[in-house]
Amino acid sequence: MTTLHAFTNLTTASVSVFDGADICREAGLTLPDAVRRPVFEDDLWDLAEVVGLPISLALRHRRFNFAVIGDPRWQLVAKELVMALLAPHHEAVSAYT
Repeated sequence: MTTLHAFTNLTTASVSVFDGADICREAGLTLPDAVRRPVFEDDLWDLAEVVGLPISLALRHRRFNFAVIGDPRWQLVAKELVMALLAPHHEAVSAYT
């Protein structure tokens, strides 16, 4: 018989294997030196200044605004998913492939 396990405390901030990660460094994206580098905990990952992106890629597609997700648990899920897509060779991602 399969037993479902309930989370006991879903209101506290969860810890991610990506905590503290520099998004662009992990994804292999280059930013100019003067540009602020987004980190995993940021609610807005602004990749507008990434070097080498096609000019046809609209600015709205270069920014990930996780603040629009109301539930912090789903924000974490969304950030981890996007991070895994941007950095498929990260050890936390490639360990499961």
